[in-house]
Formats: sequence, structure tokens, C-alpha cells
Amino acid sequence: MESTTYCRICEAACGLRVVTDAQGVPLRLRPDREHPGGHGYACAKGTRFLEVARHPERLLHPQLDGQRVPWSRALEAVATRLRRIVDRHGPHAVGLYFGNPTAFDALGLLTTLGLAKDLGTRNVFYAGSQDCNNKFAGAQIVHGSPVVQAFPDLEHTHLALVLGSNPYVSQTSFVHLAGGSAAIFGGILERGGRVVWVDPRRSESARRWGEHLPIRPGTDAWLLLGLLQLCADEARDDGRVEGWPQLRAAAGAVSLDEVAARTGIARAEIEALAARLLAAPSAALHMSVGVNQGGFGTLAYVLVQALSWATGNYDRRGGLLVHPLAGLLDRAYRWGGLGNAHRSRVGGFGSVLGTLPAGIMADEILEPGPDRIRALLVLAGDPLRSVPGAARTEQALRSLELLACVDMFVSATGQHAHALLPAASWLERWDLSLISLPFT
Repeated sequence: MESTTYCRICEAACGLRVVTDAQGVPLRLRPDREHPGGHGYACAKGTRFLEVARHPERLLHPQLDGQRVPWSRALEAVATRLRRIVDRHGPHAVGLYFGNPTAFDALGLLTTLGLAKDLGTRNVFYAGSQDCNNKFAGAQIVHGSPVVQAFPDLEHTHLALVLGSNPYVSQTSFVHLAGGSAAIFGGILERGGRVVWVDPRRSESARRWGEHLPIRPGTDAWLLLGLLQLCADEARDDGRVEGWPQLRAAAGAVSLDEVAARTGIARAEIEALAARLLAAPSAALHMSVGVNQGGFGTLAYVLVQALSWATGNYDRRGGLLVHPLAGLLDRAYRWGGLGNAHRSRVGGFGSVLGTLPAGIMADEILEPGPDRIRALLVLAGDPLRSVPGAARTEQALRSLELLACVDMFVSATGQHAHALLPAASWLERWDLSLISLPFT
């Protein structure tokens, strides 16, 4: 017997078939060959997820202060402690941290955000600040909304310029590779196109598909500035873009010799790449986590959009495309309260998607003063292992009056928790592909 589902590990949302026995017990997972988006492809993370769901160390029962307890007692204890802290110190004394799995759980995400809204706390943190919030912040600058994203049309492009991504090893982010990386990038080469990989090392992807352009780590924004300067004369300012003269002037103020010196790429190679971008019938630019996590991730994102527009590849087949439902997603985002901008107590950092940088979470817990975080709810995340400054984060977790973790396993963070609440896997719940919708 078989039933259908889809993977919820990343935004690709690959279709899967669940092979079951006569009693309906899952035996294995395989790609769904009839899925219109995946075309019969799914990576090993999804097809082997039964090993995770059935792992012997999985958390199956609630724990309170290290002791197994019934669900009713665990929930009542957490609620009582939360209520006491809010009554004494106000709503901002409670913080929430959620990891990527929450973002791919439609009901889980809505209830998490709803809980934060009902509590009235501004202290909501998200794992996206460790890998992709620069794209949301950049989209706010370019499109006026963090959820209106432009995606590379890799299925039809003649030239793909890929920065900081290695899809042969791991599905790249913020784009769906229908049929897998080999089908997409191998397909570009088969139809006579070219792929250029900008990366400090010759990655597995660069060894298999196309050309490698080595660059010094963290200097991608300089390369993009140089390319924008070289391509700016070809841009047709049709009045739909605000701030183009200022951006063009800023790019022009940077000398190509300085770009070459900072990136380690010869000036002639930069000029040749710009000429290719202008000559190609279509060009799709894409940057991923390798650039996101650098010091200029937001600037690089803005420059990718600007360079695509300057070369005539914005909102066109084979270039960058905006999902037709982007406007609807923006309305949902604003309706859900994620568009409410605010700043952190410590450092005055601005919010992205209604969440604060996880890198300051420990400071928000440890720094004395009104609204200091005293209780933290962690959902499907492990900030002790993923947030910068592990020693200070551990100190902060130990100081909390309440730490409650919802997860499938006892994580490093969970080892410090007063309450541990088991979570269902994506094979054990109904779901809807809300977050993945614009990517597929």
C-alpha cells in the first residue's frame, strides 16, 4: 500500500510516496514520480526520514525537571510558571525561539506567532537570523516587503551565475531545483548554456557543472559592485525603479582595481564576466548561504537584484522571476502581524519578519533591567548549537526561571530545560505547504 505526502525539511517540499504494510505502518519513503514540482526527485534527507522518526533516542514523553510526567501536568506547570513571570515582570519577560522546522509546519508556525502575539512580547527569535534573514531584509529594501522574493529561472536560463552555493551537496536555498541539481545545472550545459560558480573553493558543484571563479571569502559584494559598474551603461531606466542614479553613482565610485584587489579576481576576468552577462540571451543570478552569512549579505542581495535589472534580466524568463502569488503572501504576512517593526531592548536592533536577531538573545536574558527575558520557549530549535557565542548562550539558558523546549529529541539546549515537550514529526501530522508555496 502507498500514500502520498511531501518533505518538510526545506522549501523544495519534494513529493514523497509512503510505502506501508497492510496495517498502515510506514515501511519506506520514495520520491513521488507523479509530483508536478519534484518530477520524481527527492534527496536522501527526505527519503531516509523514517530513520529519524524511529530513532531510539527520540523524545516520546513530557519531562518536568528531569522527571517523566503526564501531558496535563507538564502543560499546567509551564502555563503556571509563564503566568507568574508575566504577572510579575510583564509580557516582554517571555521570549520565544523557533527553528526552521517550525517554519515548515503550517499550524505550528501560525500558533507560535499567535502565542507571541497573545503574550504581547517583542522578544521573538528565529533561526533565520543565522542563515537567511539578509534576504528578507534585502527584499524589504528592494520590493517593500520581506516576503516578495525574486527567484532565478534556472530551468530556462542561458547563463547561471551562482554565488556561495553548492547544490550538488545540499539543496540550495530560496529556489526549488525541480528534478534535482543534476537535472537543473546539467540541463543548462546540455542546451548550450553556461554556469559560473563564484566560491572560495572549487566545490563539488563547480567540478561537475561549468566554471569556477575563485573569490576571497566575504568579498562577493565587491564583485557585484564591480559588475554593476560595468553593466550600468546598458540599463534602461524606465522610471519603475527608485534610487537607480544613487546606486549607480555608488557603484561607480568603486574602482575596478580595488574590486580586483579585494576579491582576488583579475580585473580582466571581472570585465569578461560583465560582458558575458550583457551578451547572454538571459542570465539568472543566485546567491545562497555562503554569501548570506558574510558581513555584507544584505548588500549583496540588493546588488543581485540591481545587477539583474541593469542587465535586463529582472522579471523575465531565464532571469529572475517574482512568484505570481507574491502579493497575496505579502497581504498574509501583514495580516499575521509579522510586518510590525520593533527594536530590541539591548542594542536597539531592528526586527526582520517580526523577529529579533538571535545573536542578541543571550544579552536580552543576562543584561539587567526592565523587560529582561526570564522565560524562554524553544520550538524545534537548538540555539546553544546554532547561535554565535555558545558560552554566553549557555550561561543565559542556565539563568532562566523557565526554559521549555518542544522537540523530537533532547538537544543541547534541551539539556538545560525545566520542561521538555515531545513534538510530532512531519510524518505524523496533517499539513499545508504555506511557506514553500512561493518557492515551487
